[in-house]
Amino acid sequence: IIYEDVAGNLWFGLSSSSTPERLSRFDGSQWDIFGVNDGLPNGIVQAISEDSSGNLWVGTTEGLAIYDGSTWQVVTALDVLVGNNVQAIMRDSEGTMWVGTASGISLFDHGRWSHLTRANGLASNNIQALFETRNGEIWVGTRDNGVNFSDRSWKSLTTDNGLSGDSVTAMLTDRGGGLWVGTTHGLSRYT
Repeated sequence: IIYEDVAGNLWFGLSSSSTPERLSRFDGSQWDIFGVNDGLPNGIVQAISEDSSGNLWVGTTEGLAIYDGSTWQVVTALDVLVGNNVQAIMRDSEGTMWVGTASGISLFDHGRWSHLTRANGLASNNIQALFETRNGEIWVGTRDNGVNFSDRSWKSLTTDNGLSGDSVTAMLTDRGGGLWVGTTHGLSRYT
């Protein structure tokens, strides 16, 4: 995972358990390394994003860590998350933080947490990619059942609808407004 924050720092998170310190920050001249002893739940970093206040949100296999620039706050399923295995994080255009886990999505909006799961219309609880299009549609990539998208109601696309694979790993829109969906079995473009 590579992420550039609003201050221009580059963050590098590795999804390997080979060493305990797995999150690095490069400010252009100096490296800082963060690990469990600094406040991360573990060293297996799977997702990085930033909230509207500039706090860094780091997803690991054992929970979420929020960094305010000096201290880390750990958030887990024992607190408010729907699951500990955080695989995707996104801030939408309205400032809501979306935390995709292997157990569903936890949403943080104006100081309150809520959850989305299969019971709310998701195709799967195992979320590994999140994306918002220019027109505000939220796309949710699952590990095992394609993508969901919302224009205020959840709809699904799978291999049955032409998606190259049901394990979605990444999404991005092009200049023409087409959505590219990366899967473990290839690439699809949705228009």
